[in-house]
Parts: sequence; structure tokens; C-alpha cells
Amino acid sequence: MSERQARILLLSRQSRGVQLRGSFLNQLAQALHSHVSAELLQGLPLTDNLRAVATHRYQAARLGEGISTLYDFECKDRALALRVGTALAIALGSEPTFLLTKQSEFCGAVALEASQVFQACDTLLQLDGDSVWCLSADQEEGFLLDHNPDESTTCYEVTVWGNRWPIAALLGSGL
Repeated sequence: MSERQARILLLSRQSRGVQLRGSFLNQLAQALHSHVSAELLQGLPLTDNLRAVATHRYQAARLGEGISTLYDFECKDRALALRVGTALAIALGSEPTFLLTKQSEFCGAVALEASQVFQACDTLLQLDGDSVWCLSADQEEGFLLDHNPDESTTCYEVTVWGNRWPIAALLGSGL
């Protein structure tokens, strides 16, 4: 893709984001049970970088590279999958993070405190449809809760990577 084409695509995505922003912020506020202002939305270039970093680090974690914890749960074990998020909410508290959703492609990643994201994993799954992605502000730590309802053996996949978050998830969840 040429530089000109990339710029046109970015402008198109930004325009779509302006159209979706109000609805997205309302849905996100409902999922988080708190007000979410437009100032928390990050620009699309940063969002694209965050998504690339999250994808790379997730894949590395699944391959066993670096420190990570990997959990797979059957559909009946939804509460156990969500327990990892609860443990991180307690352990990380007000640590700054970035939430990535499907709508982040147009609206941008959302800068939130860790406790806001991790306490709301259940409702964020409903908002996004199938996953909750979160990265630390320094992009070294990350979390993915993935819901695959069509899978019988791995309905929920939780992957936590970095130097601190996997240990907090492991110790706090009791899994």
C-alpha cells in the first residue's frame, strides 16, 4: 500500500470513528458502569501500534516465549475465566492501561485504570462480542480474555503476559 493510500485509509477510519464515537462511548460507559469521556480515546496511529504490540506479545506468549500464564476453560467454567480478571483488578488497581475493542479500529483504544477494565470483563465481553484485550501503559504487560462459544474444550482462553501481570493473575486467582 502506498503512503497516499495509507493516508486515505486512515482518514476514512477517522471519519467512521467520528460517526461511531457517541454510541461507542455510551456502550462502554454502560459496560464499565461509569462515565467515559472522549478524551480517553487514543488516536488511530497509536491504537494501531497497540494492536500490533498486543498481537505480537500474545502470539509469543502462546508459543511459550517470555513470562506468561495461559488458561483454557470449558463453557461451564465462565466464572473461573472471569476470576483472572477480578484478581488483576485487585492487584493492579489504578495502574494505567489501554483497552482495545473491535470498535477501537475506528474510535481508538481507551485509556483506563486497570481496575475499571478487569472488574468489567463480563460486560466488556458482551460489548465486544468475543474478547477483552488490555495492555499496560508501557506496553510490556498484557491480557486477553477470548470467548469461543463454538469450541467445546476451550470456550474461554485467558492469556496474561509480561513480568508482573502473570504473577498477579496466578496468585490472585488461585488457579
